[in-house]
Amino acid sequence: MAFEGLSSKLQEVTRKLRGKARITESDLKEMLREVKLALLEADVNYAIVKEFINTIQEKALGQDVLKSLTPGQQVIKIVKDELVELLGETEMMNLMNTVDMMKSQDYKERFKAEYWQTKIRYEKLKDFNTKIEAAWKTAEASRYEEVKKIEGPKHDCPGDVLSQQQSIMGEYLHILEVRAAIEGIDLKKPCLEGGPLKLN
Repeated sequence: MAFEGLSSKLQEVTRKLRGKARITESDLKEMLREVKLALLEADVNYAIVKEFINTIQEKALGQDVLKSLTPGQQVIKIVKDELVELLGETEMMNLMNTVDMMKSQDYKERFKAEYWQTKIRYEKLKDFNTKIEAAWKTAEASRYEEVKKIEGPKHDCPGDVLSQQQSIMGEYLHILEVRAAIEGIDLKKPCLEGGPLKLN
């Protein structure tokens, strides 16, 4: 799975940095290249990844992180903070917490991971689509009466495509729930509480 690769690559990058007393710009570029590849493999949009990498590089170089006494720790903190900003704290924590489930030898654990990864993304898309619909409805209503317009989120994809995606994801979740009921897989007890995102 995409997020399994993201987690393992980030942990590998973290291990390399942690042991270094000094980090060069070359080290930073190599680390950012690994992070960039991990995010692209996790299907994060290229333009977003590019901006994300540039932000980390600017912060690391701009704050004289490389000259500090603990450069590795500081770079790791910058990466972690920016990842949380990029993916959202709850989503990031929950998706990362399904990684161990995906590695399980028990297919039921892998099944639960697939279900919760899909559900987390579904809920995020549903929330996004709801905001778009609310903005559209208030814009329509404002033509005939005094209604405060709601500004919807920016998006490049046509709304009907996003709605179709949400519908299909919802159907897929339902199929997984039916299969779970047949096979006795308890979807109400995933280990998603976790703690804060760990990169160590």
